[in-house]
Amino acid sequence: MKQKCHVSKWYNAGSKIILNATVPIYEVGEFIGTYNVSPGSMIVVNSPVVERLVENVNYVFIILVTVIVLAISIIVFIKIRK
Repeated sequence: MKQKCHVSKWYNAGSKIILNATVPIYEVGEFIGTYNVSPGSMIVVNSPVVERLVENVNYVFIILVTVIVLAISIIVFIKIRK
């Protein structure tokens, strides 16, 4: 179960901050709220900022791993049959 992280800190107007998050390779993350940006993005604080990290399945990674496993399985199967 994922835990929610709440960070509250005061930054002066014009401050530049980087929104960081550790996201597993099999997921993609996006901060949703005042700004809609990817983890690692820099934002400029000019007013109160509320961001929530949303994580979803990284379908590109899952499909790539599946294709590689299938390709290796087919190659092994062909080699064994010869």
